Amino acid sequence: MITDDMLARLAPGAAREPDRDVSSHGATLGCGVDLNAADGFRGDLNVKVIAESSSSYNPSYNEKTQTEECDGIGAPLSQDGPGDRSCFVVHPWDGSQSRIDGWAFVGGHYAAKVAYQLQEPQQFPAGAEQDLRDLLDAAAASLPAD
Repeated sequence: MITDDMLARLAPGAAREPDRDVSSHGATLGCGVDLNAADGFRGDLNVKVIAESSSSYNPSYNEKTQTEECDGIGAPLSQDGPGDRSCFVVHPWDGSQSRIDGWAFVGGHYAAKVAYQLQEPQQFPAGAEQDLRDLLDAAAASLPAD
């Protein structure tokens, strides 16, 4: 999902690293980029898609979890999309880092997450916010509907 063009803009010179965690409770598939390998960059870029098993699904817990995930990044949970519910936030330089974070929730079992953290440089590359929005859209669209 992190295209070559996106990688060149957000982490020039860095490589994608796949990530996978599968258990009886669900699965998480992701792609991470260590920006420390990029020219003039320090930080991280990540996208993940998450599936919970139907046996572990609890609607009230799931809604609470969605709200907590969005609270954790400092963004309100919305029904505006992508997905059924989502949140997205851009945090400019705070003295130690700049961040873009987003969550999208599809049905009761699926979620997508994006995170872009910069420690160097202090400003996001041009188009970074739109790239992360597009990445979250693509991740959410890859998930099945319940």
